[in-house]
Amino acid sequence: MAVDPVDQEPVAWPLSMTLTHWSAKYVGIPFADAGAGTAGCNCWGLVRMVLANECSIALPAYGEISARDITAAARQMNHDSSAAPWSKVGDPQPFDVALMHSTRAKIRVMGHVGVMTSPTELLHVWEATDAVIMPISHPRVRYTLIGFYRHESLREAAHA
Repeated sequence: MAVDPVDQEPVAWPLSMTLTHWSAKYVGIPFADAGAGTAGCNCWGLVRMVLANECSIALPAYGEISARDITAAARQMNHDSSAAPWSKVGDPQPFDVALMHSTRAKIRVMGHVGVMTSPTELLHVWEATDAVIMPISHPRVRYTLIGFYRHESLREAAHA
């Protein structure tokens, strides 16, 4: 975390994000393999929690798929993200889901997700860190991005 030079308080990185932004309450949630709450969550658990709390969108839990079982999780996410209620979008907006490659045993597979906090920043969590906001231009994100997906409920709200 960065420190605000004025208040000397920890803030979500990047500094452009204010503490009143909806995403601030998710920054720092620890990674937990089978977690889906504020005490700890995996990447899909974080996306589910954000879309449920902020957009009233209930997403499936995928049962007992562990974050460590990347192959099974990737197959399930790929299946669901290529059909309704998801549609691929070119210009991400807040609450769109970013689908990324994850590297396991030196094999790149589709198996990591995050949620957009702005058109250029992503909230996600993985084993190496607590939930964090990163610019999608960051090498840890940019080189793993597969695409952005919008839930049909968000498309409907945008057209209302």
